[in-house]
Amino acid sequence: MGLEEFTFLEKKLNGENKQALFKDVNDDTKVVRNKEDMKNLVLGKSKEADFRDLKPNEQARIVVQRLRQMIGTLQYMQDKEVKAIWVKEKNRMGAIIKFIDENLPKTPRVIKGRGTPERTLGSWKPQDLGDKWDKYMDKVFDKAKERATDLVEGNLEDLKKEWDSQKKRGEYKADANDDQKKKDEKKALEKIHKDVLDIIKKCSDAWDKVKDWKNPWKNDGLTDPAQ
Repeated sequence: MGLEEFTFLEKKLNGENKQALFKDVNDDTKVVRNKEDMKNLVLGKSKEADFRDLKPNEQARIVVQRLRQMIGTLQYMQDKEVKAIWVKEKNRMGAIIKFIDENLPKTPRVIKGRGTPERTLGSWKPQDLGDKWDKYMDKVFDKAKERATDLVEGNLEDLKKEWDSQKKRGEYKADANDDQKKKDEKKALEKIHKDVLDIIKKCSDAWDKVKDWKNPWKNDGLTDPAQ
C-alpha cells in the first residue's frame, strides 16, 4: 500500500455517508439516515433540536443537502482513480486470503507439552476462502448501493409528493377577497414553493447521473490485481 491509495474526502461525504454505506453489511436494519427524522424534515415537522424551529422550506433544503452529500459520495466512489484503488485493495486482500487458505495445509501445527511427546495436529482443510472473499465483497457493494438508493430515491419521492401537491399550491392560490397584504404574502409563498421545487429538480437530475453505480471489479475491466 502506497500513499497514492490515501485519497482525501470531505468529512460529511466520508464520515456521515461513505462509512454508513459500508458499515455492518449483514444488518439489514442499518440505514444511512434515520427514516423517521428524514420524513419529519420532508413534512416540515422535524423534532431534531437543530431543525425543529426552521420553516418547512428550510427543512426541505436540509433534506436536499443530505441527499446531495450522498450524491457527492457516489461521485467520489465512481471516480476512475478511486475505483482503481478500491479494486486493487480488494484483489490484494483476496490474494492474501487465498494464499493463506491454500498454504496452511503445508504447515500443520506441531505442539509439545511438558512431559508429553511432540504431536502434530490435523492439517488445515482449504475452505475456498478466495472465492468466499469475492462473494463477500460483492455483497458489500450491493448493500452499499442499496442503502444509497433507498436514501436518495425514497426521500426524493417524498419531497416531490409533499411539494408538488395541490396542498402546497393551495397555500398561495389567489382569492378575490385577498387584500394587498395577503396578495404579497401569497406571492412570497409562491416564490418559496418554486425555489424548493427547483432544488428538488436539480437534486433529482444530479442523482440520475450517479445512480447507475456499477460494481467496479465486475464492470470496469479492473480485475488485474497488479493494476
